[in-house]
Amino acid sequence: MLLLTTSYKYGAFSQIYPLARGLAVFLVAVIAVTLLALTLIGDGGSKRVPSLP
Repeated sequence: MLLLTTSYKYGAFSQIYPLARGLAVFLVAVIAVTLLALTLIGDGGSKRVPSLP
């Protein structure tokens, strides 16, 4: 939150706002794939990758 507030202070709102919205979606996808071991599929869903034996 502090980074976003600082960005608003020093940057133009019209430049920072779209970047902040897009970054949130990207971070959710990265966390889902790396930490939760999910595979993103093209129909808007996701599935858990099976564990190795």
